[in-house]
Amino acid sequence: MGKMFESTPAYQKGLIGEEIVKKFLKNENPELTVRRPDDRAPSGASVVDFVVEQYADYDKSFIWFAEVKVKTPSQYAYGRFPVYMFPKTQIDLYKSYSKEKDSLIRLFIVDEQRESIFCGELNKYGIEYPLRIEDKTFPLDVEQSNGLGIYRVYSTNQFYEVAKIDFSDLERLRLIKFSDKDKKFFKLLHKSSENISTEELLTDSREVVMKYLNINLPDDLPTKNKKLSTFVQSLIPKLNIIPTCFFYEIYHAVHNINIEKDMSAFVSKFYPLLDEIKHERQKTSYKKPNVVEIKTPAKKIAELKTINNILLEIFEVEENNPRFFVGKVNLSSSLDDKYLSYFGIFASHFYHIFGVSKSKYYNKTLAVAVKDVSSIVNEYAFNRVDEISKYDKAKKFLSWWEEVSEPYLESQIEEEQEEKSLSQKSLSQKNNSFTAEDIQSIEKMADSIMEIMSVDRQNALQAAIKIKSKELDIDLTPLIELLK
Repeated sequence: MGKMFESTPAYQKGLIGEEIVKKFLKNENPELTVRRPDDRAPSGASVVDFVVEQYADYDKSFIWFAEVKVKTPSQYAYGRFPVYMFPKTQIDLYKSYSKEKDSLIRLFIVDEQRESIFCGELNKYGIEYPLRIEDKTFPLDVEQSNGLGIYRVYSTNQFYEVAKIDFSDLERLRLIKFSDKDKKFFKLLHKSSENISTEELLTDSREVVMKYLNINLPDDLPTKNKKLSTFVQSLIPKLNIIPTCFFYEIYHAVHNINIEKDMSAFVSKFYPLLDEIKHERQKTSYKKPNVVEIKTPAKKIAELKTINNILLEIFEVEENNPRFFVGKVNLSSSLDDKYLSYFGIFASHFYHIFGVSKSKYYNKTLAVAVKDVSSIVNEYAFNRVDEISKYDKAKKFLSWWEEVSEPYLESQIEEEQEEKSLSQKSLSQKNNSFTAEDIQSIEKMADSIMEIMSVDRQNALQAAIKIKSKELDIDLTPLIELLK
């Protein structure tokens, strides 16, 4: 590969894209082996970027390939459809390589504009599977009018999001420009209108930074680099109490201000700090979560409709702790998020409950204890949600859940049991108290013993005291001593 090509913006962005995807793969699953292909040309060129070895069991593994492209959506059919486009010859080469190696190729898109990594599997079950949108079926082949040949066109909806791009990597991509005439790209804030003016956007951006960090950029920045490091570190306590989704609002605001007035020294330290806190919060593990199997059959006792019309079924397993459960799949659907599958690692156990599935071949359901749902969703909303809209949805769900879940909370049952225990304890304490009425009771009992047993009063009193002592579960030996 020529030195001239290696210096081009496209090549430099491509290298960053490969680094981003490799880092993502290793962060998601440290057990993956990610390496360059063995069949590379002397120039370093290869059909695919990475060979990925994934372990399915302790001593078994399988191979798949990763190809990385840095792309932003093109607009197809007069802007009606956002699409990703590839030369058809390139797609045909990938398919041929996949068939030759008998291994899957996953196509990763690093999309700077959408700030995310997207993935599509290059087979008939993945991005080659026909997707109908309005009057178009994707993928489709289009002859380019500029003489560049036939392009394979995929809808952006055929690729699924796998991760957000790190803030520091977004900055690296942004700094590589195709020409000095590249338009400055401002980022809209959460509530910005499409036609907002640059001046208004900058004003809103400064207000966002003031709201969340209580600083005025760029005026509050120290001029010396050493003091700047301390200044950035001083923002940690403020960031620690902000839900992760608002990091993107802060990032967009800082990005806009940085375009207006260069703050490269600040952003080079601030963006990595945002990444560090976000990654620490969103650590995941491919280790299987702890799943507890409950052998006693469960029964469905209630159906609840969420605010977005998802059915949540409540199951009960009698004489079990915990006792009430909700299906994990239903809970994931109500929050519209696939990552709930990992939450057992962080907030609760998962449970296999039996006898609730309609299938005669598989009669167990993966469930979450009702008492754990609030902590799971709170953790999800604060740490794992990257979009403000999903955060708002989670908080609305929580508000609804707190009202409808009360009858099925273990804490309520525990409180009732505790009240009963306290009542019994109070009764026991009452029974264990020794009053003047008990003295009178001993005297009457002694009189009866004297009359029936024909013994003297001292012996009758001793016997009555011993009987009363057992009745009250109190040591009344001192009373016997008084009789001597």
